[in-house]
This record gives sequence, structure tokens and C-alpha cells, in this order.
Amino acid sequence: MMSTIYLHNIILINAISKVISQVGGNLKNLKKLKGLSQDRFSKLADISYNTVIKMESSGINHPSIDRLQNYPKPLV
Repeated sequence: MMSTIYLHNIILINAISKVISQVGGNLKNLKKLKGLSQDRFSKLADISYNTVIKMESSGINHPSIDRLQNYPKPLV
């Protein structure tokens, strides 16, 4: 039998995964509105090109706070 804490952790992980995939989708849409390519955005945000690709495709499930803090810079 699964413990209540285990079930709560599974629910929390699923919720976080959904939010992260929304971040990737929002990032892609905002980049498009600003006319930024993945390459240009990665340079402006000081993150790797591969990270941008992975975020937009939900390939990164647990991005660091530091990484997320850099995302808005080129979008403002």
C-alpha cells in the first residue's frame, strides 16, 4: 500500500512537470513575438542553445532557479 506522503509527492511532481512544460511553451511564444531565434535568445539569456531547445520541448524537467531567472532578460 502506498503511503499518503508518497502519493502527495507523485501529485506534486506531476504538477511541477505541467508547469515546466507551460514555461517551455510560453518561452517559445514570447521568443516568437520578439522575433528571436533560439540561438539569439540563448546568447542574450546567457544560456546554452541546447538548453533552450530542451526547455521548449519539455526536455528539461527540473530547471534551476538560476537558469529560469535568465530567461526574461531578452524578452523585456
